[in-house]
Amino acid sequence: MYTVEQNKKLIEKFPYLMPINLWTLEPVKDFEFDYIRGDHELPEGFMRCFLLYCKAIRPGLIEADFIDKFKFSQIKEKYNRLVMYNCGYPEAIDDFEGIYSRLSYHICQICGKPATVESQGWLASYCDDCIKQFRDQERWEPIEPDFTLRYQRYNKETDKFGDFEVDCLPAWEEYLKCVEMSDEEFINYLLED
Repeated sequence: MYTVEQNKKLIEKFPYLMPINLWTLEPVKDFEFDYIRGDHELPEGFMRCFLLYCKAIRPGLIEADFIDKFKFSQIKEKYNRLVMYNCGYPEAIDDFEGIYSRLSYHICQICGKPATVESQGWLASYCDDCIKQFRDQERWEPIEPDFTLRYQRYNKETDKFGDFEVDCLPAWEEYLKCVEMSDEEFINYLLED
């Protein structure tokens, strides 16, 4: 998807984009930087959302001294969501996976533009342009914008589960800005500190 040079820069900044052998958790042997994690695992439209997730978790990984330890075991689309399995992570990045998974529901899986409809057979979201190729094949429902992540989390201090809400709108606004960028502009944005 990106050039070898761009992939090298991305992996240098985000070492967890390096493809790994899932049995040994070591980098793939004879790797030539022709791809990064996510390239062959995700619908193309989800790639920018995934890379923004990688940027968002970086400060928490650095703070927890976990940047070189964090590894993805699997990255995929599941039930119309971006799903990222990993080999353990620090509490500092706890909410980010849910935020970016929530955003992915609102993203066209083909082109990455904001989605307007979701198929009701094989779950997938599409924008007005990309839906044209599937319009007669499935039943469609409009996507209602909802950028609040709701979940329950265990509180160690009270020894109880509590309800939490996270506002995903700032991450969505960042995504909308990035989806309009060229690949080169987007890579430069990711590499900024």
